[in-house]
Parts: sequence; structure tokens; C-alpha cells
Amino acid sequence: MAMIAGLTLVPVAAHAAQQRAEPAVLTTGWWWEDAETQEADIQGNKVVVGTTSPFCPSAPGSLGAVPGACAEGRLPVEIIGGDYQSPNKLSALGFDLSYLTPGSTVHKFTVTLLEAEAGCTDANNDGAVTPGQNGDYCEETDPYGPVDDRQIQACLVPEIFGDAEAAPYKELPSYLCSSTDPVAERKEIKAVDKKEDADGVDHVWVFDLTLYAQKWAETFTAATNIMLVGNKPNNSGQQDSWRVVFAGPRVEKGIRTELVYEPGEIVLPAPPPGTGTTGGSTFVGGTTTTGIGGSDFGSGSTGFGTTGGTVGTTDVGTGTEPAPAGGDETFASDEIPGVPVQGMPGYVWLALLAGIVAFSMVRQVVIESASGVRPNGVLAKIHALNAERRGLDPAAASATGDGIGAKLSSLFDKLPFRRKG
Repeated sequence: MAMIAGLTLVPVAAHAAQQRAEPAVLTTGWWWEDAETQEADIQGNKVVVGTTSPFCPSAPGSLGAVPGACAEGRLPVEIIGGDYQSPNKLSALGFDLSYLTPGSTVHKFTVTLLEAEAGCTDANNDGAVTPGQNGDYCEETDPYGPVDDRQIQACLVPEIFGDAEAAPYKELPSYLCSSTDPVAERKEIKAVDKKEDADGVDHVWVFDLTLYAQKWAETFTAATNIMLVGNKPNNSGQQDSWRVVFAGPRVEKGIRTELVYEPGEIVLPAPPPGTGTTGGSTFVGGTTTTGIGGSDFGSGSTGFGTTGGTVGTTDVGTGTEPAPAGGDETFASDEIPGVPVQGMPGYVWLALLAGIVAFSMVRQVVIESASGVRPNGVLAKIHALNAERRGLDPAAASATGDGIGAKLSSLFDKLPFRRKG
């Protein structure tokens, strides 16, 4: 268990049940070595037009095509002349793996890609196919070359990329390949859509990306992407040319994913020992605390929080059980766990006492009561002595006072004030 800022972190559950999910594909893209872009003037407006799509030669490229007028969303992998270092076409996929919270355990992650097939699409179902009109198109996506003896490798893409279709090489995101990267081979299956497949046969490529998903879960990264490239065989030569085109996510069951994992454990701060029957969270500020366990929820009668009790799923307890034995302490409501209560230093008490004594002495010597000069007080004696020196009656002087007020009154009488008018 880890300690963070004085709190003990404990997992809520030791092991979570395995879960299954089908992560969605967030982004797709493919790049073409022969792709070029150029500006064109269409009715006075300058637009950027891409190279004509190789899958629908009779229709413009994706940048200038009418939506649905060409085979959109396809993902090709193509090698020409044995050049595996710079493949003519390569594709990338990005997955939504937000299921993998920190601490998750991945048991399996596979991706199955359906091969595209050549054919024409009647978008209006009117029995007539007119490529380039009303969304109708004919695509040329059949594989060619020795694809049954070839492999496709899934390399890591450590950066985020945007959707791309027939994009030029200069826009290709960086990717990392190694000899240990997962590879897939072509497999024959029953047709996904028997109505469209006359032969009733389809082909898929299955990638086991479990090691990648485990790495993504461990580092908790947002870049959960792969690049699909041709894996160079031992017998490759300069005449080695082949191509595979995947149907892509816009086709039903074009991409299928399967994730088997255990979600990361939720970690909560644990309280100091002795605050409940089996430990738990502590609330400071009331006269009692709350304990977390596995059977019931304890409730107290006063303060912010409750004494004893445990959190569970069965019933509500009264929270009157004592703290567990073993020397554990239960903190009082005015104490904060781990912070001792300290009194005032001794020198502060001495200063306060000296101040009180000094105030008492000054009051007795100088300050008189509000009712007047005390007959036997210090000021009364001073007034009497002053009266004797001036030849006055000491008793009258002590009654009227010979202090600051009297002198001020005499001074004001001598000032040369003038009245106006």
C-alpha cells in the first residue's frame, strides 16, 4: 500500500472481474507515394485537387469527389518492386481504448480487418449503375500478387494523426517497426454478406495487439495507433509486388475489435487506525468518525460523521461497536490526527501576569474613581499640600481638586478671546 501526504491508499477490491469490449476506431488514414496535390480553378474559385483515386479510376480523388461517388474509407497496403522500406501505400488505425484506466490488466486485444472486393454499388437501388452519378460507383479493390504468402505488420504510431485518404507521403505520421511487431496472415471465412458475395467467401486479416494494449495501459497514453505495412519475406526480390485493400470502418463488420481486460482498481485514502470497526474514511470536525468495512454502514448521533460502523451492501448498523483492540486510538472531535495539541509557552503567561500587576498599580496610584477624588487618596493629599503652600484651606482644595482640570480652567480664563458683534 502506498502513502500519499500522510494517507494510506488501499484498493477497494483485490481483483475486478474480467470484462469484454469492442473498442471503436477513432481515426483512419492512408498515404500514397504517388499522391500529388495541385490547385485548380473551378468557376473562379481556387481549390486543391488530389490525385485520382486508384480504386475508382473514373471518378476524381477524395479531395474533389462527390460524397459516395467513390469507394470511401478503404485502407490499402501495397508493395511495388520489392520496396518494403518505402511502401507505395500504407494505412493507419487509431482505437478508442478509454476503457483502460490506470492499473488495468489486458488479457486480449485483437483486430480483424475485412478485405474489400471489386464490384459496383447501386446507391439508389434502381437497377442501373452509373459511376459518378447519384452516388453510384464501381471500385477496383481486388487483391493482386502473392498475397496468400505475404504478411502485414502492425507497427506503433506514437503520435496523434488526423483522418486522411490518399494523402501524400509528406503528411505521413512517424511510426516505429521492429522484428517483434505483431503480423497477420490472410484467412478465408464465410461471406459476411452472402447477398453481395456470389462465391460466399470473404478474407480477413487478424492482428493480435495484446502486447501493444498492455503497453498502452501501463503508460496510459492517448496515442493508441498502429500503422499497417507489408512485412518483408525472406524470398522477396525486385519483382515482389502485391496489394491488399481493407474495407474499412464504413462497411458493416469491416473492422472488428475484441478487448478482454480487468479495469484498474479504484484507490481511496484510508483513515488512521481505530476510527471504525474495520478501518475506513475519517471525517474531522464532529464528535465521532466513520469506519469503512464490508457489511454495514454505521451511524452516530452527533457531530459531522459517525462512530464505528462499516460500509457494505447488506444493512444499516447503529455504529456503536468499539474500536478494535491492539492499542489503536480514537481521536477526539477537536483533535486532528497526527497533529498534537500544544499549550501557550511559559513566557506568554509571565508577560500576561506582569501586565495585570502593572495595570493594578497604575490604577491605584493615578486613576481615581468616577465619583471624584477619594478623601484619603494620593491625589487628595497632593491637593492639600499645594493648598497649604498657597495659604488656602486644605479641605477645600482636596474637594475641588488641584489637578490638570483646574489648571486648564484657569488657563482658559486668561486667554484673550474676542466675541464678534
